[in-house]
Amino acid sequence: MSNYPISAIGESRAIIWTVTQFLLTRWAVPVFLMISGALLLNPEKQTRWKDIWRYERRIALVLATFGYVFCLMEQYAGTHQLSPELFGVSALNLLSGRSWSHLWYLYAMMGIYVLLPMVKAYTTSISREDLRIFLIILFVLTVCIPSLNSALFIAVDTLIWIPSYLFYFLLGYYAFTYIDSTPPRLLSVCISLVVLGSFAQISYVTSGDYGDWVRSPSSVFVAGLSLMVFLLFKDYCEKPYSPKGVVAFASSYSFGIYVLHPIFLNIAYKALGLGPWSAPPVLFELSMWAVAFFESAVVIWVMRKIPGMRRIL
Repeated sequence: MSNYPISAIGESRAIIWTVTQFLLTRWAVPVFLMISGALLLNPEKQTRWKDIWRYERRIALVLATFGYVFCLMEQYAGTHQLSPELFGVSALNLLSGRSWSHLWYLYAMMGIYVLLPMVKAYTTSISREDLRIFLIILFVLTVCIPSLNSALFIAVDTLIWIPSYLFYFLLGYYAFTYIDSTPPRLLSVCISLVVLGSFAQISYVTSGDYGDWVRSPSSVFVAGLSLMVFLLFKDYCEKPYSPKGVVAFASSYSFGIYVLHPIFLNIAYKALGLGPWSAPPVLFELSMWAVAFFESAVVIWVMRKIPGMRRIL
C-alpha cells in the first residue's frame, strides 16, 4: 500500500489497511522483545558469555545468509546487473543495518545480547520500584519524545540516544515478573492508547499521509498495544500445550516465517503485479497474509531437511 499515493488506492481502503495493520501486526516484534526479556532476564536462568556467544553466532548466521541475500536482491532489483560491486555494496548495507526492514529485530537483539550480563546484573539487584522508575524514564526518552517529535514535527532532544528496544526488553521482564493479573486501570490505559492510535491513523490517511510513525515501535500507541497483547496472552494462555498442537507448530516455525515471509510479498507485488486493487478490502489483506504464512511454512519445512539449515531456522 505504501508504494502508492492514497489518491490511487482510495481513502476508505487506505483507512481499512492502515488501521487493521496497526491493530493486527504492529505489536508482534515488540512482543518478541518482551518475551525475550521475560525469558533471558529470569534470575533462575544462568547467562554466561559462552551462552551469549552462542546467541550472537546464531543471529549473525541468519543475517550473513538470508540478510545478505535480501541485500543482494535489493541491489539487483535496482540495477538489473550482476557486477562485482554489487556484492561489496550489499555487504556494506548488511553491516549498516540496511537489509530488508523487518530484520531490525535481529540487529536489536544482537545489541541486547552484548548488554545482557550488565542488564541482568541490574535487574536482579534492584527493587521493583526502582525498575518501575527506570522503565518510566525509558518510556519518556524512547517512546514519548519520539512520538511527540513525529506528531508535531519538532525536534526535542533526549540528550542521549537510546532506541525503544531496551525499553520493551525490560518491560517484558517487569510485566512477566511483577504483574500477576492485568490491573483494570492499566488495561483501560492500554485500550485508550489503542483507540487513539486507530483514530490517529484515520486522521493521517484522510489528510493524504499514511502516518507511518503511528505504527512505529517508538510510538506510544504501539507501546500500549504491545503491553496489552502481552498481558492478555499472559493472563489467558499460561497453560500446558500439546507438543503436536497449533502453539507447538507456531513455536517451531514462527522464527522462520518471520525471516522468509517478505519474499512472497515481494514476488506478489513486483513479479505478479498484485496490488490493493486485486481483491476487495480485507479479503486482499487476508489473502496476502495467508500466502506469506503458508508458503513460508512450506519452504521452511523443506529447508529444514537440508543438513545445517534446521539450526538457522
